[in-house]
Amino acid sequence: MANDVVNLLFVSAGNSSRSIMAEALLEKLGRTGFKAYSAGSTPVGNVNALTLETLKQTGYDTSTLRSKSWNEFATIQAPRVDAVITLDDGQINDRFPIWFSDPVVVRWNFAKVDGTQTDATELQYAYRRLFGEMEQQILRLTGQDLAKIRGSDLKSRLKQIAP
Repeated sequence: MANDVVNLLFVSAGNSSRSIMAEALLEKLGRTGFKAYSAGSTPVGNVNALTLETLKQTGYDTSTLRSKSWNEFATIQAPRVDAVITLDDGQINDRFPIWFSDPVVVRWNFAKVDGTQTDATELQYAYRRLFGEMEQQILRLTGQDLAKIRGSDLKSRLKQIAP
């Protein structure tokens, strides 16, 4: 039944790394119980090259991943979104668009890879570490029985497992 699928929208400001990783992870690990999307308040327009490299090296299909605005999910034709998960502190203060499906909003804070690493190896390691942390979180998520839960109950469960 389609309503048993939990639709999640992962949001970060630029929609180029964290939210893209979360989308890819949940699409693969969530199997039939989840549908993942990602978007940004101010999307940069492309997916970070090291994000793509990290996903490809770990066996993820990146062919459908793209940086996009959260406004794509604020139309009547947009897919139903049950929950919006913001992945950085600043996002929660942004004014969200009006989503027709009235999703709950939860924050899962994952530190942005800031590029202060001194060489390419350190930077690649930072992306692999972020991937590992996010993978563990998505596995916690997929271990939850959320098929029949919506609204405030869904919000409560997502907050309980927040990193």
